[in-house]
Amino acid sequence: MRSRSTVSIARPIRAFTQALAQWRPDWQVHVELDGKGLPESTGRVVSARLARSPGVTAVYSVGGANLAVARAFADAGRPCRAFIGHDLDADNIGMLRQRQLCAVLHHDLRHDLHSACLQFMQAHGLNVTAPPPALSRPEVITPFNLPAPWADA
Repeated sequence: MRSRSTVSIARPIRAFTQALAQWRPDWQVHVELDGKGLPESTGRVVSARLARSPGVTAVYSVGGANLAVARAFADAGRPCRAFIGHDLDADNIGMLRQRQLCAVLHHDLRHDLHSACLQFMQAHGLNVTAPPPALSRPEVITPFNLPAPWADA
């Protein structure tokens, strides 16, 4: 049985892997969901995948614990040639600065939460005068366009 969080991310992951398979049918894609974004379990899962799959050289991480992923590659003595993460948290900012991540897909979560709250209030009949703003658009943040507050901190 899958947890609710696993089910909620399964559809986007499936869409991503299907698109990648169409674009690059010569690439083999492995999906690992058992790490649950926790450093210890993610490190174990990635280490096991690297031991079973010597051709793995890239990661698209939607679940966090990216430091554990990088450490698993280092412990295996293998380069991670492309590493994409999600959200500008403290770990990912540091990894971008150190060039351990190639890019991070970032959403303005405050904006999205504001939109969700307005929609929730409207659904419950509260008189909200402003229409809810559209959801934020994801930004691709790299070591070369890291926003100024985080670039040199």
